[in-house]
Order: sequence, then structure tokens, then C-alpha cells
Amino acid sequence: MVSPEARRLGVGGQLVEAALRSFEERGCQEVFACVEGYNSSSVNLFAGRGFTILSFGEQLRRYGFLGTLLLWLRTSRLGGDVGHFLWARPG
Repeated sequence: MVSPEARRLGVGGQLVEAALRSFEERGCQEVFACVEGYNSSSVNLFAGRGFTILSFGEQLRRYGFLGTLLLWLRTSRLGGDVGHFLWARPG
């Protein structure tokens, strides 16, 4: 999240780029983001960096039931993030 005063100045993009570099240096195989569906700025930010939405069915196909449950625990999605979508980017 970027403060309102810093919006539209490229700060969010710089933060995401720095995080992606850090994850790459650490050998992360996949990176996730949870984005509110109506937040077009965040949608564009992540889509422009190779992230795609993971449907629930795709999550089950990729990670199985237990893996999806663990993913949801680690990304706080069990709290009922209605309207939020899980995005992923290969590392």
C-alpha cells in the first residue's frame, strides 16, 4: 500500500520491482499478491509485471487441496477476502 500523497508517482512500481529483485536473489519459485478486484491501479501494476490471477480451480490443480489450504493460511485468505483475487508470478 502506498500513502495517498505518494500515489501516481511510481512509488508502488518501485516497491514491487525492489521486492521482485529481492525474491529473485533468494531463488523464490513463485511470488503471490492479493489484489482487491476493483483496484485498477494495483491490477495494472501486477499484470504489467507478469502476474496472473489464479482461480480457485487453478489453485487446486497446481497445489492440491492441502497445498491450497496452506497457501490461503500464508496469504491470510481464510479471513474471507471477498472481492480480492490471488495473483501469481513465476520466479
